Amino acid sequence: NDDFLIRLVSKSPVAIAINADFMGSYGGGVYRGPCPPHVNHAVLLTGWGTDPQTGVPFWSVKNSWGKGWGENGFARFERKPGQNQCFIYHEVARATAL
Repeated sequence: NDDFLIRLVSKSPVAIAINADFMGSYGGGVYRGPCPPHVNHAVLLTGWGTDPQTGVPFWSVKNSWGKGWGENGFARFERKPGQNQCFIYHEVARATAL
């Protein structure tokens, strides 16, 4: 759930799986859907916030496609607490140092 992910990402970035079908045309702003019903790409969940212009809560992710993509290599997509928007809760991985 959102509270769990917020606790994780407040300590360090978290790898997640999402559907990247929309990401080729993403040019910035908070992506609000739709999200296809499967995952096919890994990104790094780096934070969360609220868009100051629209008031829309979002997750911030870093993609592997370089700084020329999205918002300097990052994307924001809508955070709908409890709704698993874009399957963000589907696959979550965090490294633990030994």
